[in-house]
Amino acid sequence: MERIAQQRLVAAACSRLHSVSKVSTLPVVALGVGVGVDYGIYIYARLREHTQAGLDVRDAYLRALGETGSAVIVTGFTLAIGVSTWIFSALKFQADMGILLTFMFHMNMLGAVTLLPALAVIAERIWPMRPGRR
Repeated sequence: MERIAQQRLVAAACSRLHSVSKVSTLPVVALGVGVGVDYGIYIYARLREHTQAGLDVRDAYLRALGETGSAVIVTGFTLAIGVSTWIFSALKFQADMGILLTFMFHMNMLGAVTLLPALAVIAERIWPMRPGRR
């Protein structure tokens, strides 16, 4: 569900940025989804580990964020800064990729740190993560 929202955000960003070619969206979405899944795996794995150890979702999220959140944030900013330099490329395709990937890396990072835990809280109410809790 988060990936569909990200694809729509990229398409909306492309339609707003008239200089961005439509061909650039497919590789951007592929790279963005790959990086976003990694961010989600890092945080969710810790979140799941802590809920199975008996913590409630809020405490598990805070602990998971303390353990892996800073790594996700630093990686997100580092990747975004790196590809943002592509904006100055003479190659239009590379410049377009720089704009869109910078946007995607920031959105993936924010989604992993904020949206994923919010979805985990909602899911916890439907399917409890802690053993023996219904």
